[in-house]
Amino acid sequence: FNPPEKIEKSIAVLPFKLLSNEPDKQYLADGMMDAILLHLQKFKELRVMSRTSVEQYRGTTKTIHAIGQELGVDYLLEGSFQKNGDNVRLIVQLIKAREEKHVWANEYNRNWKDIFPVQSEVAKAIAAELKVVITPEEKQLIEKTPTTNMEAYEAYLQGKFYLRKFTQNNLEIALKYYELAKEKDPEFALAYTGICDVWFESQIMGFTQPAEAIPKALAALTKALELDSTRAEIHFTSGNVNKNVKWDWKSSESEFKKAIALNPNYAEAYATYSNLLMTVGLLDEAIAKGEIARKLDPLNPLCISLYGI
Repeated sequence: FNPPEKIEKSIAVLPFKLLSNEPDKQYLADGMMDAILLHLQKFKELRVMSRTSVEQYRGTTKTIHAIGQELGVDYLLEGSFQKNGDNVRLIVQLIKAREEKHVWANEYNRNWKDIFPVQSEVAKAIAAELKVVITPEEKQLIEKTPTTNMEAYEAYLQGKFYLRKFTQNNLEIALKYYELAKEKDPEFALAYTGICDVWFESQIMGFTQPAEAIPKALAALTKALELDSTRAEIHFTSGNVNKNVKWDWKSSESEFKKAIALNPNYAEAYATYSNLLMTVGLLDEAIAKGEIARKLDPLNPLCISLYGI
């Protein structure tokens, strides 16, 4: 007896819209998209398209069917967000791409301090709709609160928004927001990860001398790992630093494996791990990991370029 092949369940989270006419608040809508996307990525039974490949659909006029076909996913999640003082409004709708059929939708009107339970509630509702089994470990991960200080969280979201722009000025702005997040909550591990990322990227791009950037990056990373060992983002950053700064292949591999175990849909972790495996001569394994990265994030220049090396 051969059991039937398991049907893959796949989804892409489209860029969330900002409900208010305040372009300077777009980081909030982006932050909600990121948080829900990261929660969904933790589910091993679900293939989740990474953010880079869906970013091109921001403000698109393409149909849901066309987007689903281009990304190779069965479902799309649309969302919109608004924050007015301490009141927030989140609207999400799950759509079956081929039929352009809305299969689930909900609106959440809550207090800003309750946004973390809302994010995990959305992820669990989508998993239930798609009949994805959530393990106890996955449930614990998505329900874990990153910080108890909402001002720190908002500063962190702003830091993340500017970090993605990768210019010297925007990296400097990102660092200020990450430092503010750390000041508001000295126990906020992801704020330290952001600080490490800024210094790491700044020296990689030639904006800061390694003699200045590397010690600051390492200090922030050490603190992040001390505070929280359950965040895939922290282990990914650690893997990158061990690979590109310390040249410690063994530790780098260990950190990439931890990142992937915590987030089975972490395309950039697969891509960078693939590059590490190629560096040490394990070509077959490198190709296999690179192919996973491309499947999860086919339009990401990093995944494409590292696979092509």
